Amino acid sequence: MSITHAGCLTILCLVASLVPISGHSTQQAPVEEESALSFARSVAISALTFRQGDRDGFVRSRATFTDEAWTEFAKDMQGWLDHDGAPTFSSTFVQSSEARVVDEQNGLTHVRVPGRLTQSQNQSKTTYRAAVDVWAAGRPLRVHKLTQTTCAGASKACS
Repeated sequence: MSITHAGCLTILCLVASLVPISGHSTQQAPVEEESALSFARSVAISALTFRQGDRDGFVRSRATFTDEAWTEFAKDMQGWLDHDGAPTFSSTFVQSSEARVVDEQNGLTHVRVPGRLTQSQNQSKTTYRAAVDVWAAGRPLRVHKLTQTTCAGASKACS
């Protein structure tokens, strides 16, 4: 085998190792853990803290979501938004203990943020133990899914 042929073969093998077999990659680059934790804490507080009748306050975190994730989040709020898209109640989320990475797969990091969720409407007010789960990926980080869980009693689902 000539030196030129061996050099071309080496370059071809190197390039082939960089290109996925399918021709495109579905994996995202891994997210640095502290960055994911910080992002999830910020998004949890921003997305779940708004005032009754304040549409702008409700949608302020929209830019941190993918289109699909925002559509799903807003769908979960149906029945609690007025005809202009403003919430019909107030909500405040406060982190109560350290957020933690639950899982990471294909560059999508799942973070759980434990806290207290206070919701009020007119004169009624209720506070729950809660956890906000944020699935984030990308550069810059974006929310791919956000869910909230409320817990009663000794439930460990909010830990």
